[in-house]
Amino acid sequence: MSNVMEIIVRAVDQASNVLNNIGKQGEQATKNLEKSFKNAGKAMTNAGKTLSTHVTAPLAGLATVSVATVAKFDDSMSQVAAISGATGKDLERLRDLAKDLGATTRYSASEAADAMTYLALAGYDTNQILEATPGMLNLAAAAGMDLATAADIVTDTMSGFQMSAERAGEAADIFAAASSKSNTNVEQLGEAMKYAASTANAAGMDLAQTAAILGIFADSGVKGSMAGTTFNAILRDMKNKAKDGTIAVGDMSIAIYNADGTMRDLGSIMADVEQATKGMTTAQRDAALSAIFGSEAMRGVNILLATGSERYKELEEAMYNSEGAAERMSEIMEDNLAGAFRALKSQMEGILIQIGEQLTPILRDTIIPLLSDFGEKISNLIEWFAGLDEGTQRTIITILGIVAAVGPVLVILGKVVGAIGTMIGIFTKLKTAWAAVTTVSNLFNASLLANPITWIIVGIMALIAAIVLLWKNWD
Repeated sequence: MSNVMEIIVRAVDQASNVLNNIGKQGEQATKNLEKSFKNAGKAMTNAGKTLSTHVTAPLAGLATVSVATVAKFDDSMSQVAAISGATGKDLERLRDLAKDLGATTRYSASEAADAMTYLALAGYDTNQILEATPGMLNLAAAAGMDLATAADIVTDTMSGFQMSAERAGEAADIFAAASSKSNTNVEQLGEAMKYAASTANAAGMDLAQTAAILGIFADSGVKGSMAGTTFNAILRDMKNKAKDGTIAVGDMSIAIYNADGTMRDLGSIMADVEQATKGMTTAQRDAALSAIFGSEAMRGVNILLATGSERYKELEEAMYNSEGAAERMSEIMEDNLAGAFRALKSQMEGILIQIGEQLTPILRDTIIPLLSDFGEKISNLIEWFAGLDEGTQRTIITILGIVAAVGPVLVILGKVVGAIGTMIGIFTKLKTAWAAVTTVSNLFNASLLANPITWIIVGIMALIAAIVLLWKNWD
C-alpha cells in the first residue's frame, strides 16, 4: 500500500509542477494548450467515427452477411448429404458443383443444393446428381421458375415412366419443348403428368408421346390435373370397350394393341379413329364415339379429332427432337438486363460464400466453444492465431479486421485527448485555489484530500498514463 501511495504522490507532484509551469506561462498560453488538446481530441474522434461508419460497419456487415449466406448453403448441403449418403470427396464434388452453378447462373448455390436434394430423394447417386443438376437448372431458367420445383416435377414424372437417372437431361428437354410448342408451362404439364405418367407408361407410351397429347389438350384449354384425368379416361374407356384387342368405330375395327401384345400409342389410335369418322354426320359420329367413350373421356377425344393427327405428329416429332431445348431456351431467357442482374446477384452470393467459408472455421473452432468454456479455449485461440496460414484470403480478412479496429480505437483516443483539454480548462479556472498547494506532503492532509482539485490532477495523470499505454502497445 505504501508503494502505491508513493507512486500517487510522485505523480501528483509531477502534475503539480506541470500545471504550475503552465500557469506561469500566462493565461493565453494555458488557453492555447487547452484548445490544442480539445482540437486534437475532436480530430481523432471525427476520424474514428468516419472509419467506423465507412470501414468498420461495412466490414462487420459483410462478415455477418457472409456467415449467414454460407450457413444457409451448409444447411442445404447437409440435407443433400443426409438423403444421398454422400460423404468425403463425393460430397465435396456436389458442393463444388453447387457453388460453380451458383457463381455462373441465375440461381444461387443454395438453390442448386435444394435441387440436388430432390434428385437425392428420387434415389439418384452422386454421379447421377452431378449429371442431372445442370439440366434441371436449364429447365428452370427456361421456364422462369424455382429450381427445386423444376427438379421435383421432372424426377416425379421420370419415376412414373420408370426412366433412369441418366435420362434426366432428356426429360428436361422434353418439358422445355412442350412448354414452348404448346399452350402450357412446366408446372401445368407436371401437374398433368402426376395423373397421366404411370397410366401412359402402363399403356406402353413414353414421355414424348404423352407430352404431345397433353400439349394438344393444353392448346384447347384443358391443362393440369384436368388434362391428366382426361387422358386416363380415354385409355380406360378404350380398354374397357375393346373386344379381342380392337374397338369398333362405325364400320371400321381399330386395333389398340400391336401384334406383340403391347398397346399402340394413343396418338396412332386416334389417327385411325379420325379416319373411321370421316364422312360421318355429327349425329353418326357422336353415336359411334359414345358407344366407346364416357363423358369425361369424350372431351379429350373431341379435342384430338378436332385438332387432327397432323398436329399430334408435329408435336410428337418436336418432343423426340428436343435435345438441347432447355439449354437454348435458358440462354434466350437470360440474355437481357434482368438476366444480367440475376447473374450478378448469383455471383455476389458466390463471393459471400467464399468469405463465409473462411470465417466459418473461426466461428466454429473458437467463438462457439468459448461461449461454453472460455478459460480453456482462450489458449487454443492464441495457438490457432499463431499458426494461421499465410494464404491470400485469410491474409486479406486479417488485414481488414485490423483496419476495421482503427475507427473505434480512434474514437476512444479522441475522447481521452479531448478530456485532457477539458481538464486543463478546469485547472485554469481553479488555479488560484491550486496555488495553496505548496508541497507534495501537504497532499495527504485531511483538508487536501477533500479538495476536488487533487482528484482532477489524479484524473489528468490517469488519462496521460492511458494514452502512453495505448501508444506503446499500439500493435
